[in-house]
Amino acid sequence: MHQSANMVLNQITDELNLFLLIFKFLFMKVLFSIKSILLMCVMLVILCSCNTTTYYLVRHGEKLNNSDTSSLSGDGWDRAYALRDTLLNDEINYIFVSDKKRTQQTATPLATAISKNFEIFSLTNAGTQSLITRLKSYNGQSRILVVGHTSTIPKIIDSLMKSPQHVVIPEDSFNRMYVVRIIHQNPVRRTLTVLRYGRR
Repeated sequence: MHQSANMVLNQITDELNLFLLIFKFLFMKVLFSIKSILLMCVMLVILCSCNTTTYYLVRHGEKLNNSDTSSLSGDGWDRAYALRDTLLNDEINYIFVSDKKRTQQTATPLATAISKNFEIFSLTNAGTQSLITRLKSYNGQSRILVVGHTSTIPKIIDSLMKSPQHVVIPEDSFNRMYVVRIIHQNPVRRTLTVLRYGRR
């Protein structure tokens, strides 16, 4: 009888060991699957990041007067330095400004800080369309700043987003930053975010 009890005990022990072995195998398999999923998620985030083109579009800063050749006012220069501080660590690759002094002055503090020259586009329909064509040519991880006007920024946004966004920039508004992100995957994703920078 004692021997029979030992046999039963040994059988239970063997079955328990087998159960633990199976459980350990399944646990490791699940753990490996979770790690694989997390790794895939991280790789996907990195891949999307590396294939995202980001456009920062702003209007020039406040101007001295309503003339077409006006320079920035004191508030406009404050805005220009606020733009520099906002984008200083964003690794801007390209800067585009119009042929008007106020847009060039708005971009100057950032361009100087990151040692980048800005490219000038003509403030005409043809010039704006040429700029849009150039902007659309960028793929991959590029970050581009465009300093424009109330008449050009909405057109550029609509073209980049490939649909009307109904952006209206009030004449007294200078603190809006429109961020368009194009994620080059299948299908391509486009997002538009409106931020504020500097004083109101």
